Amino acid sequence: LLSNDNINIQANQVDIDSNINTKKELNISANKGDLTLAKTLTSVGNMNLSAAVGGINANQLNAKSTAGNLNLLANGHVLIDGSDKAKATITGGKGVTISSLTQGNTTVKNTNVKSEQGYILVKSNAQTILKDASLDSKKNIELFAKDNLILDGVKSTSKQHTALNAKKNIYINSEADEK
Repeated sequence: LLSNDNINIQANQVDIDSNINTKKELNISANKGDLTLAKTLTSVGNMNLSAAVGGINANQLNAKSTAGNLNLLANGHVLIDGSDKAKATITGGKGVTISSLTQGNTTVKNTNVKSEQGYILVKSNAQTILKDASLDSKKNIELFAKDNLILDGVKSTSKQHTALNAKKNIYINSEADEK
């Protein structure tokens, strides 16, 4: 799907398994269920990918907002997963926000996250888990969890500050005890 204008997709549950490219903004929203994403999503303006009630499942996703913010926001879980051979990529020109807003974990695995001019924010009101991921930001990198913050095999490069905050524990290159 290719457009010179904004693309807005909204439904109760959304499954995207095709390439989408717009020269303006891309907004995809699942109102009641999960938002499932794969393939390549590209926008020049902001990219807003959201699940109002459910979660976000992004497998092998390559998403890029060249001149705007890229936001993956869900009231449920957020799962972004690539593979050992082909990492997922999340790139925002001005910034990247990946967040589970009310419930559910935020998990970023086998993924390269990059902000070419701005910040990276990854957070959850439950656990935030980054595994085999790289974070590259021209400004701040901020990782927050209301529960545990788990970083395993994470490479982080920030031109300004990197902040880690968890209400419970921060695990670096180790696993949380599931007892």
